[in-house]
Amino acid sequence: MEVNFFFYLSEKSTFSGTQDEPGNYIDFGRLPAQSGTFITIMNITIEDIKKYGSVLIWCEPFKVVFTYASLEHVK
Repeated sequence: MEVNFFFYLSEKSTFSGTQDEPGNYIDFGRLPAQSGTFITIMNITIEDIKKYGSVLIWCEPFKVVFTYASLEHVK
């Protein structure tokens, strides 16, 4: 079964519900499975990552944020 979830790094830090858009984001590609352990290589500098507020899982068939985690940047 093909997994239609994608891993995004978004400039938004919170999402209000399923109708919320991901905002400006970097697409790190399709998740290889619905469960298990896997690695995603993020080719981004520390300075660049500071403008992003969350990581999220995007469900493409329904065009919704499936889940997200806000990022807290250490100074």
